[in-house]
Amino acid sequence: MNPEQITRLRRGFALLAADADGFARRFYDELFRIAPDARGLFTVDMALQRTKFVTMMASLVDMLDSASQSDVAARELGERHVGYGVRESDYDAVGTALLICLRHRLGEEWDESMETAWATFYGELAEAMIDGAEQA
Repeated sequence: MNPEQITRLRRGFALLAADADGFARRFYDELFRIAPDARGLFTVDMALQRTKFVTMMASLVDMLDSASQSDVAARELGERHVGYGVRESDYDAVGTALLICLRHRLGEEWDESMETAWATFYGELAEAMIDGAEQA
């Protein structure tokens, strides 16, 4: 990601953090609408899962200035997700759900540069997670 994309992404995430649970709730609503079978991957209380999701996103956003650190974290995340039953094919639905959620939650802040920043972020994240999963 380039510095401008990182700035846009962080600005968007700061807005989302004002209602972190609402952001996570909308994300999972979209994910389960797009991929109903994904519901079976989550065996924990969804309130706890939403907290974990937001915490993970915040950590990844914080690491954006260090490509090597964020890559290692994403690969480790991919390794862990193998144990949860996540398959490579699941990443497309997650990316679609995330972008739909962001478009809705960010409202007027959502524009082409914001979409590009988030799509780039998720594309790089998913690629590293899949690489990590393949090493598991």
